[in-house]
Amino acid sequence: MNNNPRIKEIRERFSAAPLLFEIIPPEVEADEKTLKIRKDNLLKLTDQVEVNGFNLPEIREESAKSDKGERKSDFKPRLAPRKYASELKNLLGSESYEYIICRVIVHARPAEQENWLLETADEYDIRNIVVVGGEQEADAYDGLSVPEGNKLIRNSLNRGKTKFNSQGGKTTDYLVGNISIPTRRLETLDEPQRISYKIKSGADFFSTQIICEKESPVKLLGDLDRELNEQNLDAPAFFWSFAPIAEQKDVNFMRWLGVEIPEKVEEKILVSSDPVEASIEHSVSIFESIKEQSAKMDNKPLNGVNVSFMGLRNFDNAIRLAKELSKVL
Repeated sequence: MNNNPRIKEIRERFSAAPLLFEIIPPEVEADEKTLKIRKDNLLKLTDQVEVNGFNLPEIREESAKSDKGERKSDFKPRLAPRKYASELKNLLGSESYEYIICRVIVHARPAEQENWLLETADEYDIRNIVVVGGEQEADAYDGLSVPEGNKLIRNSLNRGKTKFNSQGGKTTDYLVGNISIPTRRLETLDEPQRISYKIKSGADFFSTQIICEKESPVKLLGDLDRELNEQNLDAPAFFWSFAPIAEQKDVNFMRWLGVEIPEKVEEKILVSSDPVEASIEHSVSIFESIKEQSAKMDNKPLNGVNVSFMGLRNFDNAIRLAKELSKVL
């Protein structure tokens, strides 16, 4: 068992094998009909699946991550994740679930970012955050880099100190997450090294990009085990992200986001008589391979899952996926 005290805290807040459900906040101008559908879907989800928490991304305009994919809908502003978390607490109960909000940390200047983090903990009662970077290199922005954001939270705010403001605030209790992209393998600062560097700066857990093939996460874990041994670091927690595929446009949009979907996997799923079921079986198989690899590691991570989906039309399919993944957690 991983004896990292931060992993113990994740177990206590979420579960020894957490299941997260990722909900993109609604559009700012969403109509009442759409909002009601979203509420009804959430109530149906929590009635059918034992969810441990909700992962709420911050959606900003972004460019394509691959020339293979396609996004058909234009970007529209969405409700801030912390505000949406408050709405979900009112709907589902403030003590029933943990909420993780994502924060793109590079845009606001450091003092403003620090105030935002203090306010989010104090006024919105948020204690789990994923610190996210920008599309460009960190020095292209006025704000903090991801490691700098990790350090600010871990070394200052979680200890009742401020770094960029003279007036202090209440001590925060954030668990800090970052993003991992298992397919991001580079000659310089490869993904295992990125993960270890972020652990050193304060990351407790990693939420991954959506996974559609087993080779990259399995290889990442093997290489990460060696990196953790070399750096004398404890393994973090991972929330491995999966999404159901119902049709071609799901594949196209996921590729636009940068998800690697091998052509043989696409063909296997889409020619099936039930593409959703085929994609669910594929996802379960990948997660089982991840667990098998983890069991071989000297530094065993805590493995959870993060269920995502492409559009409200796939919500029921995501429930199906969550049910099947929960059986193998």
